[in-house]
Amino acid sequence: MRNTSEASGGSERPWGLVRYGLSRALVLFLILLMAPYLLIAVMNWGGELDDMRESHIRYEVAMRIGLTPELSPEERERLFEEEVQEEYRRQGLDRPFVIRNFRHMWWAITLDLGRAHDMISDTFSRQARAIVAERVSPTALLLGVAMLTLLAVSVPVGLLLSFLSRRRGRFLDRMGTRLAPISAVPIWFYGLLLPLIFLSHVRGLPWGMAIGAILLGAVFASIYSWRTFFVGHSSDEQVEPAAGSGSCKGALDRPSFLRPTAPRMITHVLILTASVLTGSIVLEALLGWPGLGRLLYQAILLNDTPVVLGTLVIYGYVLAFVAVIVFLLDFLDVRLMQRRGRVAAQGGV
Repeated sequence: MRNTSEASGGSERPWGLVRYGLSRALVLFLILLMAPYLLIAVMNWGGELDDMRESHIRYEVAMRIGLTPELSPEERERLFEEEVQEEYRRQGLDRPFVIRNFRHMWWAITLDLGRAHDMISDTFSRQARAIVAERVSPTALLLGVAMLTLLAVSVPVGLLLSFLSRRRGRFLDRMGTRLAPISAVPIWFYGLLLPLIFLSHVRGLPWGMAIGAILLGAVFASIYSWRTFFVGHSSDEQVEPAAGSGSCKGALDRPSFLRPTAPRMITHVLILTASVLTGSIVLEALLGWPGLGRLLYQAILLNDTPVVLGTLVIYGYVLAFVAVIVFLLDFLDVRLMQRRGRVAAQGGV
């Protein structure tokens, strides 16, 4: 009877894991679908996106009709209005507000944003897609260098503090905990503070000040987070056997620690990356770094809706990518698979 129940339970475990994964995937899909739709609905509440698309249609039609000089002015005007109205109907701009927003959402996701109102790219292009695309590289460079520096500092220090925390009263461990609230201050505040302090001593402000502001705004919280992470996972049921294996350095030095905790570590890095990215928007505008944050600030001042929407879509792409990877890592987490049911070979152990 026991063997029968165990076999039945083992057959249900994979199905339970599949149901869990499908339900989480459905929730994630709905979130990723509704978030851009709500953004489009808010931006188009006063018809701003409709006007943007209308301007783009009129420009394209005018360019096409301008290539037929044999038409008289009256025929040109009549043909222009007819083609504009036909293009309106073809693109669905004569449909209800809710349906139009879905069309605008698709155009935004594909970065089919038309021409910018007032801004121009470094290559003298008026296309909003080109203006946004050329600012992605500076932001990616800043984010990459900042994250590598942040992880190079916070991970080793957090690991050291996790060892020191086993002996209560250690000064460094207490200091690491007490310094964590410093990172509660927004990154852009340090972007204002550092130039005031080092303005007369440091050249190349956008680069050096941006990296310094990100470090001050995130390093202490990151150290405390890694310290808590290592302390919490050092006593997991899958790590404890390494602690008793005779290693003088403890469980955190064993490869068996990395196997069950690697998905959680990657998840932590991705969430930290998303946090630093969103915090650097105002920082880039303050320090003049030629990235997406400064572009968004300039576009808002000029009321350039296509560029604003394109910049927000790029940030949305990054956050959606992080959300999808975190979901996959959570689904493949060893401990989660053990709770929800493993494959048949693991379930029989």
